Amino acid sequence: DHPAARAACAALDTRTGRAALQPVPPGTPCTDVWGGPQVAHVRGYVDGRRVATAFDRTNGCEIDRWDALAALLDVPHATGPVAQVTVTMYPTGSGRGHRATLECGPTGGDHPRAEAACDALLSAAGQAALPPVPADVLCTQQWEGPEVAHLEGHVGDQKVSTRFSRHNGCEIARWRALAPVLELVPVHGWPSPVPVDR
Repeated sequence: DHPAARAACAALDTRTGRAALQPVPPGTPCTDVWGGPQVAHVRGYVDGRRVATAFDRTNGCEIDRWDALAALLDVPHATGPVAQVTVTMYPTGSGRGHRATLECGPTGGDHPRAEAACDALLSAAGQAALPPVPADVLCTQQWEGPEVAHLEGHVGDQKVSTRFSRHNGCEIARWRALAPVLELVPVHGWPSPVPVDR
């Protein structure tokens, strides 16, 4: 019942596809890139050999394995988008806010810059910025603006409910990593990498 069975079989029947069924050997140098939160498991038999392996997109080697068998692994997500969040931004820190929805994989919602926002949200830096700053971390005392934003929803299997500000060095770094997601209206100080229309 695979929706692209012919293409999936063709991918498995290539030398690259069969090589991708093997896990990455320990100690292999892999580029530090993040291709998304997707995870897949393949179990069964190929040419009479038992296969039981996992795939993800957490570094360059794993992305190459995934891409070699993309026709097999990229099954449409039955339960909805890869990421689905609601962004609420308060330009003055309180009072009137701006709200937008964002869906990624496929891109959707009413976010004014949905594609750039999804790129940021699903990047390695964006993923690292989602958890709050631990209470025992020392942060530089600097201030870039009064803006506050809230993010609610899910990214992959991770539930997200977190607050962002520009009130110290740690929070500023988190904000910058997700600026295309959070900045529903322009901010002052450090320039936004993505201009917004409203």
